[in-house]
Amino acid sequence: MKKINRDNISDWESSFLSDQEERIEKYKEKNNDIWKTDEYNKENGRKMKTVVVTGAAGFLGRNLCENLLDKGYVVIGIDNFLTGSQFNVFEHENYYFYEEDIVKTDLSMLLKDHNRWGIDYIYNLACPASPDHYKTHAFQTLEACYTGVKNIVQYALEQGNVRVLHTSTSEVYGDPQLPEQVG
Repeated sequence: MKKINRDNISDWESSFLSDQEERIEKYKEKNNDIWKTDEYNKENGRKMKTVVVTGAAGFLGRNLCENLLDKGYVVIGIDNFLTGSQFNVFEHENYYFYEEDIVKTDLSMLLKDHNRWGIDYIYNLACPASPDHYKTHAFQTLEACYTGVKNIVQYALEQGNVRVLHTSTSEVYGDPQLPEQVG
């Protein structure tokens, strides 16, 4: 935090600033994991882009998260483990993972601490991608594809300048000519 030259300010202003700095330090101590990443890339001095990946505990989600981290992004992974695996969750200084359901979670509340960077992109991979999972979790699949996407788009619109990439599977187009994939 940049220190302010207090030579030219009143006692009241100095007291106010000290109080604010103290409150920020207490917040940082309480939420240490949010503040451990420098907002700027040390190599090129530019702001690090922040990406939210839903479905982060799936095969594609984990690989996307790792790829984004390799490229210097801050990545926030979200998954409810409906079909994803805890084995796909990993540790990295610029990776934050939340076990949450995009259908039931208020993304504004979940991501509020990360808004200091600003969320730049949301990659939505949160949907079961296998006919076996569709049969077992039919209603959860529908909810993820409707309510979950609605929540993501609503959050992006609230934030103003967040780009959203929504993914899906070929099964949404109806009966395939080839036998369905096995899950």
